[in-house]
Amino acid sequence: MKNLKVGAILFYSLLAIFLIMDLYPEYESPHFRYTGSDPNDEVLNMGWPFASFIIDFNTKPYVFDGPFLILMIPIQLFSLSIAWFIKRILSK
Repeated sequence: MKNLKVGAILFYSLLAIFLIMDLYPEYESPHFRYTGSDPNDEVLNMGWPFASFIIDFNTKPYVFDGPFLILMIPIQLFSLSIAWFIKRILSK
């Protein structure tokens, strides 16, 4: 039973950390360039330490994905799958 709790804590801790990393908002100039961007306009940068995507209400289509999103999401999914696998092993 104790092993199950350790595995669950590991998995849900990683999930919470990744959600915070991906959805942490910062209202400032854009972290990356995109079509129609203006460095003088403040936008909502979502993600920490690198912006995963930007929400800019002055430029359509309003949401722009960042260059690090392609790298971060697979790494996060891989890490969560490893944590899930560890959780399953510890629960047996």
